[in-house]
Formats: sequence, C-alpha cells, structure tokens
Amino acid sequence: FFRVGVGSRGESFHPHADNFVVYVVSLELVYLLFYHLDTYFCPVDDSCVVAPLDASSSASAELIRQLVLILIEFPVKVAAGFACNAMPIGDHVVSSLTISQLDAPLRAAGFTTMPLPMGEFLKAAGGLRCLSLPLGEVLHRIRAPRNAEA
Repeated sequence: FFRVGVGSRGESFHPHADNFVVYVVSLELVYLLFYHLDTYFCPVDDSCVVAPLDASSSASAELIRQLVLILIEFPVKVAAGFACNAMPIGDHVVSSLTISQLDAPLRAAGFTTMPLPMGEFLKAAGGLRCLSLPLGEVLHRIRAPRNAEA
C-alpha cells in the first residue's frame, strides 16, 4: 500500500504504478500549507493514522475514512505546527510540541506522545520526520563486519 500526495507541489503517481508491485492511493491536498504528504498525514502504525482531513479534498478524506481502521482527525491549526511530521517508534509518537494536543486520542489508541521543541526547524518548514532517516526494515539486513569476532 503506497500513499502519494498530489496537489500544489505534486502530481499523480498512478501512471508510474505499473512499474511497482504496490497498490497506489493518491491523496489530494487542498490546503496550501501542506506541500508534502508527511506534513498532514501520519501513519502511526499499520492500523492508525493521524490527519486533519479538512486539508484534503472531500474525495480523499472519504477514501482515508474507508481505508484506515483507526483514524484520529484533528484541526488544521494543530497540523500547521507539524504534528503529523512525526516519527512513530513502537508505541511512542515523537514530533513537534503540537503533538501534545493529540495526547488524549493517541493515548486512547495505545500511544504515548513525545513532544520536542522544533522551533528553528519549523521556520525552515521542516519537522522531526524531515530530520530523520528511518531505517526500519533495513536494520535487520545489516551484518557484522567480516573481521568481527564471533
């Protein structure tokens, strides 16, 4: 399942979908502040997503509601502080200070928020996810150096 944002700075990915063995879902961003998908849409795990759906087209909002098992919706004002530009790590969601405004619904879904001051980075339109390089599945493929002791 591959999510692609389209809008003021993107175009549909569907013409390229045949090159990959994935299901592509295009989500139209209509609120110009959100120029990348990760600024308004955050998959916390395989079943939970946080997103301000009023930042997307009505068709995209309906599609998200159909596809996502646990959807935590919140106002655009909270997302403007880059709450969605987060890094889910296990049952923790690390993000800017605005993630604390989602503490109650995330806690109800089994997650703990970890708000961090991102002021200088937010001035450059970047959040915690933008400053991260998630390795996830890559880590299990990293082998010890050949000369390492057993």
